[in-house]
Amino acid sequence: MRDFAVATARRSTLAGHTAARRPFAVVGVGVRVVTNGTRLWALTALAIVAAGAALVAVLAVSTAPVRHEAPAFLARSLGPEAPVASLARVSASGISTSITPVGLSFRNQGARLTLASQDVVQGSGLPVPWSRRANGAFRETSFGNEAIIFQNGQIEQLLTVGKRVGEKTWSWRIASNAGYPRVGDDGYVAFIKDHAIRQDVVIKPVAIFDVQGRDVTPAGLRWQIAQDGRGYLLQLTLNDKGLAVPYVIDPIVFRSAATTATAADVALGVSTAVNKPAGVIDGDLAVVVVSTSGNTNSTVNIKTGTTPFSILKNTSQSGSTFTHLIYGARILQAGDAAAAWTFTDSGSGGDASQSYAIESIAFSGVDAGAVAGFPGVDVVNAANATLAAPAVTVAQNNEVVIWAF
Repeated sequence: MRDFAVATARRSTLAGHTAARRPFAVVGVGVRVVTNGTRLWALTALAIVAAGAALVAVLAVSTAPVRHEAPAFLARSLGPEAPVASLARVSASGISTSITPVGLSFRNQGARLTLASQDVVQGSGLPVPWSRRANGAFRETSFGNEAIIFQNGQIEQLLTVGKRVGEKTWSWRIASNAGYPRVGDDGYVAFIKDHAIRQDVVIKPVAIFDVQGRDVTPAGLRWQIAQDGRGYLLQLTLNDKGLAVPYVIDPIVFRSAATTATAADVALGVSTAVNKPAGVIDGDLAVVVVSTSGNTNSTVNIKTGTTPFSILKNTSQSGSTFTHLIYGARILQAGDAAAAWTFTDSGSGGDASQSYAIESIAFSGVDAGAVAGFPGVDVVNAANATLAAPAVTVAQNNEVVIWAF
């Protein structure tokens, strides 16, 4: 049978009379589920009786997946069929990704995340099994198909929608030990735990592709986060009226771009950039920690765009390899759109160039008026494997303390 509704009718006679010329009445409706090979069909029988004659209509409605081949760009990324290919990979940096019966899994050091499309698993409870490919897996769905592709250090799920559905909210069950999810002003989904905006597992901004692999994401389209009794849902409300079908929805899970930077022998006055953490919003606290060596007369300038950071701590430790630890901080504002922050040493005297190690971090839900450095608690450590951390006493409960070493 084909993947559309089929109706068959049989007209019988009783006592030589046909039913076609008599009034009729519906006397019963029966429903039965039957199988045809590996396909599932819903069988509805309507018994219609009219003056000694019977007309029986059988309607067969397919609930099998809609057949749509993967777009060519997606098929190339998946690679050829590979029945024995592993559904788990480990990148050179130690990030573990895997394909589960209902979705994907991502592990980066201690951070874990699982993502499962609710539009695939609804109805029968479990989707059809995966067809393994060299670089991932593929399967048909009720709306088109689903693919998950391994990449170095990230994993992406692609839903190909083969028919127009109008306005629809697509949902993915999301779970992570990295904290609760939040959509940043930049469109990234980051996870927040103990006020820290984690960068070890992040979801990229939503992307929609056409069958050629071109980005056709409608302007202003963003992820949303919802919560129910089972946890969190990643959601996307999309009206596909203006999109050509098929189209592809593409959530990608990855580790954020490095928010650390190192530079050797940088001349005074030359800037060094470090990426801004992903998933931050207006009102978050941004902190940049810079370790420098060689010049105790450093004058530090850290900026986001043209807005400088306030210097919370500028510690000179004579006799140690690294002579400075600088804490720069500021509360982010809506205009802080720069993708990176810059550090410039414009000091005079001492070395004409320096080496740096820079890290940017961000926090949510902190009191902007209570951000300050601890005075007089710095510790100088020799070149040892074990470092001694300074002891601090906080003024009240629920304060966030940042150590830099």
